Formats: sequence, C-alpha cells, structure tokens
Amino acid sequence: SNLLYHFSERQLWLEKEFANGKTSTKMFPSAFCSANKGLGGSCQLLKVTKNPDGYAINDKYKILHNKPFEVGKTLIYTISEALQLPGDFVSSLNPFYHCSKSLTLLRQINLLDFPINKKGYTVLLPCFDAWDFHDLNFDYLERNNTAIELMMKNLILEGLMYTDSKSFQTKTTNLLQEEVLLSFEAENCGDEISLNLSTVDGSIQLEKNLDVLFKQGVIHPLLHSYFPRELNITLMDLIETTGTMAFIDFLNEFEDTSLILRNNEQYSLLVPAKNTLSMEGIDMNFTRLHDGLRLHVIPGYATNGLRECGNEQINTTSGESLICRESSPGNYVLKLKNGND
Repeated sequence: SNLLYHFSERQLWLEKEFANGKTSTKMFPSAFCSANKGLGGSCQLLKVTKNPDGYAINDKYKILHNKPFEVGKTLIYTISEALQLPGDFVSSLNPFYHCSKSLTLLRQINLLDFPINKKGYTVLLPCFDAWDFHDLNFDYLERNNTAIELMMKNLILEGLMYTDSKSFQTKTTNLLQEEVLLSFEAENCGDEISLNLSTVDGSIQLEKNLDVLFKQGVIHPLLHSYFPRELNITLMDLIETTGTMAFIDFLNEFEDTSLILRNNEQYSLLVPAKNTLSMEGIDMNFTRLHDGLRLHVIPGYATNGLRECGNEQINTTSGESLICRESSPGNYVLKLKNGND
C-alpha cells in the first residue's frame, strides 16, 4: 500500500500545474485506490504545496528538485524521505492546530475511529481558538454526552469534500444518519470557503488548503465552533454549568428576572461563584436581593463593553452603570461607575 502511494496515475508536471508562481496547494490522486476500503475504494490523494522553498507533499515530505527525470513516459521526482500513507484520525492532526478540546469530546463518546463505509468521511473539527468564545458551552458539553453526540456527529459527514473543489450542491448523511443538504461555495472566496449545511445555522467557513488527509477521509480544522440547530443550549443550562444553583433560585424569585431565564432573552449575566455568595452572606433573606440581582444583568446591547473592557460605560438593568478596567495583563476588574471596585 505504501509503495502504491508513491505513484500518481498520470504525469504531474509540477511547474505547469503551479504555473502562476504563487504559493498554492493542489490535490492529486495516487495509485492507492481499489484496495482502499477506508475511503470506499476512492484513491487516496497526494496534497502538493508550492511555497517559496519549492514543493512539499502532505505538508511534510520535500520534493528535492522542481524538474522531474524522464524515463519513457514516466516522470520521477526524488523526495526527502519515504512517503507514508495518511494514518488514523488523531495521529494525522498537526498538534499546532490545537484540536485537543474537540478530541476530548470525541474521545468521551468513543468516536476517534469511524465505521468503515463506502464513501469515506469529511470531518469538520473546531480547532485553534474555536472554543475560546464558548468556554461555558464546552463545559456544558463535557457534562452531557447526548449534547456531544448532537454537536460532533452533525459535523462528521459521509463522503469526501476537499477545498480545491469547485462549487457544488449535494445530499449526504451525517453520523446521526440524518440526510443533510450540503452547499459548497468556492468561487471568489479568497482563503476562506463557505460551506452551508441544512442542519447548522449560518455558513461554516473553511480555510482553503488546510485539508488534513487521514486514512478514512479528510479533516477540515475550523477557526470557529458551529452549533447544529437541533442542539439547544439554554441560558439555564449555562448557569447550571457554573455550579451556582442558588443564583437560579434568586432569579426565579422575582418576575422580571425569572422572565430572563424563561424567555432565553438577549442578556449577559454576571454569575457569582457559589463560594462568593456564601462568603458574602447572600441568600433569600438578603434585604437588597432584587437590586443586587439586577446589577448582575447586562442588556444585550451593552455586552460589547464587557468584552472590550475599555472606557465604555456598561449599563445594567438596575439603573447603575459599570466600568471595566484591566488591572494587570489578562486580569479585569468591574466597578460601579460611581462606587468601589
């Protein structure tokens, strides 16, 4: 099998294939095809990248010269070391892509290996900083295997889709065995390609040429996390994930604050840690509980002030305003505009 992977079924004149002179990547079928059950008999590809230093195969094996030797109708390129077929799912991922959080979720539901099918797989995998804006969502998923299955199996599709493809539409199936309408938009997209799935809200952005080949298909590392429509993580779910159950009881004590939970409205909540409430002696008998709660509820339009943490005034539902400042690199303090930290 490894020997077959050293052959292409057609002549590849690399200088012609990459005649535009720019850094770019193209996929070419190898001769490892009919015996390849992991890809349903499809040929395993060779990912060839042109960069300022020359050419490389699968981001690892360097082609040592730009012009091939010709022997009859065969072209021969020498390479830096023997090619190895793409391996299993985990070992194929570059550790610099920082996919460990998503791998943790897949490991939790025993999904680091996929059943052999007749089509291969396309895996959409949140990597890099994809979970940075969803830390609490990630914590919720870790505690809920059903939610993990909904999230991750929606992002694993039957069939092979590479970013050097032209635009197309097709029907496929995800790992939940649901039919998915897939729309792939490649034209005039620069380094990002739009992928739309009927099971996911919004467009999924793929990084062009970041395809990672593995023995059962292709992985697309994502810069962002995309949640399927079927997965409904509520405000209540997220507060419960913080472990501060008393805060939910407090909110439900008053009509206006309980509506925020019931209607899942556009607010940001400042949720005190459980030990903070007990240390401060805050319970149902706290005389200014309602006012205190409203101070912890930020209208949606004022959320940007929290995220940016600058000089912008942050309104609360109590009528009091907050100011955020960075007390030291990476550490932030909220204070009442007219009060103490």
